[in-house]
Amino acid sequence: MSTLQELVARARQQTAELRHTLTDLANVEIEAPTHAVPEIERALATLHAIKNGYALTEVLDPKMQDFMDGKIEGLDSAIEALEGRGATKKRGGKRTKAPAVARSSSIFDISTDVRIAEATPKPHTLELTTTLVKGEIAVLVAIGQCGDRGATHAHIGLLTTYKSRSRENYLGMLRQSGLAESAKGRHYLTDDGKRELENAGFQPRVIADLLSKGETEVITVIARGDHRGVTKGIIALETPYKARSVDNYVATLGVRELIETRDGRQYLTAFGRAMFKALIPAPLHGLELRNRIREEISEGEAIVFETIEETGHNGITKAHLVAELDAKYKTRSIENYLGTLSTRELVTRTEGVYALEDRLFAKG
Repeated sequence: MSTLQELVARARQQTAELRHTLTDLANVEIEAPTHAVPEIERALATLHAIKNGYALTEVLDPKMQDFMDGKIEGLDSAIEALEGRGATKKRGGKRTKAPAVARSSSIFDISTDVRIAEATPKPHTLELTTTLVKGEIAVLVAIGQCGDRGATHAHIGLLTTYKSRSRENYLGMLRQSGLAESAKGRHYLTDDGKRELENAGFQPRVIADLLSKGETEVITVIARGDHRGVTKGIIALETPYKARSVDNYVATLGVRELIETRDGRQYLTAFGRAMFKALIPAPLHGLELRNRIREEISEGEAIVFETIEETGHNGITKAHLVAELDAKYKTRSIENYLGTLSTRELVTRTEGVYALEDRLFAKG
């Protein structure tokens, strides 16, 4: 291992130790200046050691100077916070706090919030944000966004846009820090990882912004099908894509575990429903459902749909349908509309009689 790699490994180990040390401080009552509190003194020593390591890294690799400068700036702020917040003074027999130190916006941001009671001393509270780089944060958020079911490499790739090697590197760093764990191809946040995500207030990615236009259109159709699912034929009808493109989009969404195929129909997975719940329409029944369908299909389809609807459960033959609509549409057009309505699963044909699907008359 090179000297630079050794420094980075040592810094990460010290950072993990520092996190546990500062967490333990939540149970310490500060009754004296900072130098009298061994836990804070050890934490400060660790911070200074990490700072020295970063400074040496700049010497060994000048290309890292800008990056390390940001790290060192955050460390200086953290050191100042620990030294300043821990100290107390007495004025007229009352304790007063040292001035608050502004939090750093650097990647390395460690801050303590020490509250010292004026009359009855109480344990101070401590807030910690670890030394996570941008990539670690992105992967941490992606895993958290997948919930307790865990995240696959495909999920993380979708939510971060990182390639496989980068994803594995950042996952390894999170596991070393005790923020994530992996089992059977899935990745989960540990309790420390969940606290880190909550305390830092990281915002999840909007998954719809990460899909291609075609993937978005296809999953929108599937979401509208909700628990009934949709066939690829319906997807092809409601999007501008041919069968081969639909097959490709369905396969991609399946790999990402946003949808699943059962008995030839496409459904949102639990992960897909969580990510696209805004696309799932409110359940409609009876006349409300039929009215919505009329708005979503073409004019010719709507006229044929309404003509069949008027016959209720009795239905109508193609001959009678042609006779009623002969003045408006040719027989070939009526046959095409019937075929499309059948593909959309809105019309059934039994012994030559066409009727609306029973579900369209259900009252819920």
